[in-house]
Amino acid sequence: MIGPTVTRLLEQHPVRSGVVLSFAGFDIRVESNSDELTAQLASYYRQFVTGPSPAAARVVAIDTVPVDLGLTFRENPPDPRKQRVKEEYADFPDGRVVRKRLTGMLFAFGACGFLAIGECRTYVNQVVNFINNVFMQAMLRRRYLLAHAAAAARDGRCVAVAGVSGAGKSTLVLHLVGRGNAFVSNDRVLLRRVDRRIDLLGVPKLPRVNPGTILSDSALQSMISPEQRDRLLRLPPDELWRLEQKYDVDIDARYGVGQFVLCGELVAIFILNWRRDGGVTTLRPVQLSERRELFEVFRKLPGVFCPTVGDAESGLPAYLQNIGDCPVYELSGGVDFERAADACEASLSGAAVAAQTE
Repeated sequence: MIGPTVTRLLEQHPVRSGVVLSFAGFDIRVESNSDELTAQLASYYRQFVTGPSPAAARVVAIDTVPVDLGLTFRENPPDPRKQRVKEEYADFPDGRVVRKRLTGMLFAFGACGFLAIGECRTYVNQVVNFINNVFMQAMLRRRYLLAHAAAAARDGRCVAVAGVSGAGKSTLVLHLVGRGNAFVSNDRVLLRRVDRRIDLLGVPKLPRVNPGTILSDSALQSMISPEQRDRLLRLPPDELWRLEQKYDVDIDARYGVGQFVLCGELVAIFILNWRRDGGVTTLRPVQLSERRELFEVFRKLPGVFCPTVGDAESGLPAYLQNIGDCPVYELSGGVDFERAADACEASLSGAAVAAQTE
């Protein structure tokens, strides 16, 4: 039982402050024993902060030295394309505790509510991810499906951009935002058919980009110093493309207030299946039912923070039932963000997408 342990921790570290966040009408009250952490979270989520209201969920973030709960954890297998185990977990009749191996952060949820324990101010990004997982859990219980995609919107119409990690989902979506479209989501979207419409919900997380994306976008270049810019430009193109060094992009500051929305109607899916040395970019319509490998790129399994979603709810039939008639396009060959952005904008405007197969 984890309930008594959580009760003791809350008694030892009483909450001092809180903020209410509203994600597409789903309100979460976040409380902490650290005023500084509350301020960090209120700043990060500032476009989603709402006034006092009855919240659908409560998250408590206890900022403290790493805590040893004396648990025996099991490894959480990494995604098929990755090798490093990042998380481990322990299950109880009344909930689950997840431990991040690198940071020692603990996340408890179940009958006890939702609790983040550890050096929260240092690892605020992990607290953000946990809050977003609370939102995703709730939407999955409402029969939404999870996809590994970014998204942009115009006038309530959304396009989803899928691809393996590093394919350029965030870069393409930021190209679209730079053209005046709204940012919806960076790496996860939630989908559900309602009558003839496919509802899309974004996840309230700022896009995280690598230096190559910053250098290619004039709206982002001031995020790094001139000295950093010169050093990066001296790298070989292949090395710059592979460089993993994440920066959060503040959408309001870079593109204007009101450019971050969380919901809309899905009108097209674009899957990035290209590579830097791929030659001419090709764009063609595809059927996910016939391209299982592309479906696996698009689908995102809920993972360790949502253990109640079964295989039947995350398989191809469930996705086809919800998005089966949504146009899906594959971009293959070489990387061309302008060509891809043109195609996405055509879908956003309701125009025909011109396929290019040669």
